[in-house]
Amino acid sequence: MAGIPSPGYDGLRMGQPSAYRLLREWSRNPPDIIHVATEGPLGLTALWAASILGIPAFSTYHTKFHQYTGHYDIGLIRDFILVFLRIAHDSCGCTLAPTKQMANELKSLGFKNTRALSRGVNTDLDKLERRDFQLRSEWGAKENDYVFTYVGRVASEKNIDLAVQSYL
Repeated sequence: MAGIPSPGYDGLRMGQPSAYRLLREWSRNPPDIIHVATEGPLGLTALWAASILGIPAFSTYHTKFHQYTGHYDIGLIRDFILVFLRIAHDSCGCTLAPTKQMANELKSLGFKNTRALSRGVNTDLDKLERRDFQLRSEWGAKENDYVFTYVGRVASEKNIDLAVQSYL
C-alpha cells in the first residue's frame, strides 16, 4: 500500500487510506479475519471495509499515543487522541495488549474486550550454550559481556539514551 508522511516523524510513512481498493480486493478474495496493527488511516479504512463486508477484525495495542503527546508538543489534544483510540479499538471484536497490566489499564480507560497476548523470549531457545562466540567476538563482546538488542521505533518517547546509559 502507498504511504503518506507521518506528522512529527521525519522519514516515517504511514499507510495511506485505501478503502475502495480494500473493498475491491476483499470482495474478490475475502480474508478470514483482519488484524489492525496501527490505528492510522490505513488501519481505520481496513476496519471500515471489514465492517462493510462482514469480516471479523481484531487489533493490537502497541503505543500509548495519548501519553506521547507531550513529547511532540501537542498535549492539548491528549484526550481527543484517547477517545479516538478507544473508538478505533472498540470497533474490533477484541484488542490484544502485550501484558495483562496493559489490558487492565485499557479497560480502566474505557476500552472494551481487551485481552493480553504476551510476547517475550522463548526460553527454550535462549540458552547460554547456544551463544555464538565468533559472532560476539566480531561485535567486540567478550565471553561474559552483556549484549543487548533493541527492536522498535527510534523515537523520543522511547528514551533509548536512558536505556543505554543504564547499562554503561
